[in-house]
Amino acid sequence: MTDIQSAKKNRSIRKRCLCCKSKFTPDPRVGKRQKYCSDKECQFKRLRLTKRTWLQKEENKRFRQAQQRRWRKRHRESLQQWRQEHPESVRQNRENTRERMRRQRRRRMFEKSIEWRLQVDRCKGVIYTNRDCTLILMRLKRGSGLSKAWIRVCS
Repeated sequence: MTDIQSAKKNRSIRKRCLCCKSKFTPDPRVGKRQKYCSDKECQFKRLRLTKRTWLQKEENKRFRQAQQRRWRKRHRESLQQWRQEHPESVRQNRENTRERMRRQRRRRMFEKSIEWRLQVDRCKGVIYTNRDCTLILMRLKRGSGLSKAWIRVCS
């Protein structure tokens, strides 16, 4: 088979684009590796997907974070200026951060409460709970002077 015949054969091969599902003729230089057609939207989607998979790798993530830190260090005034120009976004970000931190603290308190409950069960204690706080009645070790103690845990 001559080069001309193989080139004609490659041109006749049609593939289906992963983005728009239309059939296209792949570039002969790329051949079997081409998965997307040359349409702008399909290329944009392909590049976005490639970037996302690249950023999912841990070493690339660390590289990008270091790059962002260096940029922020060199351009401190631009971030302050942006905050002054967009007070609503700053307010919304603060609210979201507060809510996220509340959820995180609740999750930690829940994990701690499970540990406490196990300790109380081991000591044959009693737990009283209401919306604001939890009261734990525990028997103390002998020789401490007290036989029982209340522990108040507030969230």
